[in-house]
Amino acid sequence: MMFTSPDTLIPDPFNPLDWNRYSYVKNNPIKYNDPTGHCTSGDKVCLDTLAKIQKDYNVTIDDSSKLWTLESLDGIRSGMDALISKIGKVEFDTQFAGVKFLIGGEENRMSTTGNNDILLGNKVLNNKKYITEETVHELAHIWDKNCDDCKSKGLVKATGGKEEEFRILWWTLSYSYKPDGITATNYGMGHRREDWAESVTAMVFPGYATNNPWDQRRQDYVNTFFITP
Repeated sequence: MMFTSPDTLIPDPFNPLDWNRYSYVKNNPIKYNDPTGHCTSGDKVCLDTLAKIQKDYNVTIDDSSKLWTLESLDGIRSGMDALISKIGKVEFDTQFAGVKFLIGGEENRMSTTGNNDILLGNKVLNNKKYITEETVHELAHIWDKNCDDCKSKGLVKATGGKEEEFRILWWTLSYSYKPDGITATNYGMGHRREDWAESVTAMVFPGYATNNPWDQRRQDYVNTFFITP
């Protein structure tokens, strides 16, 4: 029995069977099975991967839902590795030690809570590319929040954008952001925090930007926080 597409991981490099990434449950479906792809109490490979991520990156993977997949865990790891390649492990550990990843929130997206938790909706768990990119985006929000929005505020100043808070009614506060120059994506036009997070993600993954060419001032500003161009 074979997968129609290769596994995203080599679960055990010391097991020759695992080097065939098209094989299903070590070519032994009578003894093993993987009906959902989710980490279960008996899924040693998946649980070992989860534990290794927590150890290597000093983050928490909340497994109370029992819904994690190897695809989602590999996406988180790939996103963190990509950001580390730009800012270095020391800065990564300083900014993101203790960040918790958990399954919850809106089904079709990832988001960040005020407690520096990163939520993954249960309908994105097998979309490695999305999780990889969005992990960087959400970590960029936490990076910004850790300094009271200094990075997104600095981006506004560096690019000449304008933001304004105003009251529609005395109990209703509204916000307006008018970026100057072309943002990496249209999503970055709505708020300086999203402008910052999308700019970071686009600098980590050059193919991420949907507006090309996008503002060089944004690229130069984000690069000031990177140790590698």
